[in-house]
Amino acid sequence: MSAECSTLSAERDAVIAHAAIQENDKLLVILSQYKRAIFGPRSETQTPGQLSLFVQAVRAAANDDMIEGRLPDGAEGRGKRPARRNRGSFRSIRRASMS
Repeated sequence: MSAECSTLSAERDAVIAHAAIQENDKLLVILSQYKRAIFGPRSETQTPGQLSLFVQAVRAAANDDMIEGRLPDGAEGRGKRPARRNRGSFRSIRRASMS
């Protein structure tokens, strides 16, 4: 009798757990629908196709620059500027302190 009772109890617990899991899944679906209705799809999302087009365009532009021997946009005329040093004022202070 005790074994039969424990078996029925285990079966009942399994049925309750299964029903709870189904109810939880149903509520999650409803919640996701509400979120989608409230916040909506974002207009700024990118599809994988957009990203691949961007990468292709960047590569093509870089290849064109290399073939034509140009520097990338904005890099032209950049050279190392000489350092701005004001050594004259330091020398005049040093001379004044030596006198």
